[in-house]
Amino acid sequence: MQNKIFLNDTITINQYVQVYIPTFKEVYENEDDYFLLAYHLTAMPFTRRAELWLNKIDYITLNFYDLFIQALYELKILSCGTDEEIIKLFGANKKRNANIFSMFFRGFNISDIQICMTTDNENGKKHYFIIDNLQRIIITENDMDKIAVAIRKILGEKRDDRKEDIGGASGRYVLDRAVTLLKRDLKKKAKNPRQYSVLESYLVTMVNNKDFKYNFETVMNIKYIEFTLSVKQILHNIHISNIAIGVYTGNVLSEKLSTKDQSCFVLEFDK
Repeated sequence: MQNKIFLNDTITINQYVQVYIPTFKEVYENEDDYFLLAYHLTAMPFTRRAELWLNKIDYITLNFYDLFIQALYELKILSCGTDEEIIKLFGANKKRNANIFSMFFRGFNISDIQICMTTDNENGKKHYFIIDNLQRIIITENDMDKIAVAIRKILGEKRDDRKEDIGGASGRYVLDRAVTLLKRDLKKKAKNPRQYSVLESYLVTMVNNKDFKYNFETVMNIKYIEFTLSVKQILHNIHISNIAIGVYTGNVLSEKLSTKDQSCFVLEFDK
C-alpha cells in the first residue's frame, strides 16, 4: 500500500523499518546533525566527490550503498557511540546526540544492528545488508534505495544522477573546481564558525509572508515536509508574480519565457 505522508508520521520501508517524518520543531532543534546525516544517507558519490577526494577515497569506484553504509555507521556512532568514537569520526566539536536516530527511523534499535557484506564469486561485486541482534535481515540494498527516496521526499530534494566524465579534461576540471570550493568553505568555517540557524532565516521569511498561514508558535508542530512544500510553493508564486510584472512593464518578453514558465503564467492568470 502506498504511504500517505500527510496522514502518517512514518513512511514504511518493510516490516522492520519505518522512516520517521519529523516536525519542523524537531529538525529546528537538531538542525546541524539532522541535515548532515540526511545528506550522507541520500548522497550519490558524484555529489560528495570533493570531500571523498580530499580524504583520499576514489569516489569513482564507490556506489550509493557504500556511502549509505558509512552514513548509517555515522548515525550509530553519533547516537550511541563513545566519546572517543565520536571525536575520531566527527572531530572534537561534535557531541553525542541521543535523539538523532529517532529523527530518522522507527521500528528497530540502532545499537542492535550489524553491518554485513557478501561478495559475488563471479564478478567480485559487494552486496550490503543489515541484521539486528536476532540475526534478522532488516535492511537490504533495495531497502536502502527506498530509505533514500523517503528522506529526499521529506527534504523536498531530488536524486543527483550526474555522471563523472572521468576520461576527459572537463571531468578533471569539475573535480578540481569542487575541491577548491570545498577547501575554501572549510577554511572559512574554521575561521568563522556559523553562528546562526539557516532554518531560522527561512522561518522568519515564511512567517512574515501573507501566503503562509502559520505563526512562530503554530509552525513548530507541522511536519517538516509541509514546511518545505510551503517554501517551494511561495517561492513559485513570487517567481510567477515577478514574471507578470516583467511582462506587463515590457521588461520581459512572454515569447522568450521557457515552456514551463509560459504554462504557469497562463494558468495563473486564467484563474
